[in-house]
Amino acid sequence: MSALLKLDRCVDRIADLTGVLAGLLITYCMVLGVVDVFLRYALNSASLWIGPTLQAAMVLIACTAGVYAFKEGTFVRLDLIYDGLSRRTKAILDLLTAGLGLIFLWVLMWKGKEAVELALLLKQTTPTVIPMPLAPIKAAIPISAMLMTIFVIRQIIKDIVTLIGPERPVGSDEAHEVPKAK
Repeated sequence: MSALLKLDRCVDRIADLTGVLAGLLITYCMVLGVVDVFLRYALNSASLWIGPTLQAAMVLIACTAGVYAFKEGTFVRLDLIYDGLSRRTKAILDLLTAGLGLIFLWVLMWKGKEAVELALLLKQTTPTVIPMPLAPIKAAIPISAMLMTIFVIRQIIKDIVTLIGPERPVGSDEAHEVPKAK
């Protein structure tokens, strides 16, 4: 098995783990959101820590679920137009938008790294009764941007292979992906 194929599978596993983590975080938000409402309105005893942890979890959900959604091909796109296109046209559109995506991801990594460094330097915490350090939460942003960059580069390679590969009939190209070796 080639090193590139092993790397591809490793990246897929990492994305699958981010999907599991996103699911756990969503469950956490649902359960603690209900607990917070119950404490506040049924027992008239609002929690001081649930709100900030839910906010942190929401940031982490956006980071982890985004990576997983991109890997699964369910990331945001205009399916109304995209789904009716041929493999090659999809690949061309993907390549055109990949450049914009890479610029955006580069800015996320650059500014995210600066935000983490500042949070560490200033020892930033949440302004609550139970102060949570902000650096780990802020670190999720450039880390997820790095993972997304890997997936965008992988998609660029697949799109190039699609463009230089043999023509296939319309309908046989739903994901326009290169088949993975077993």
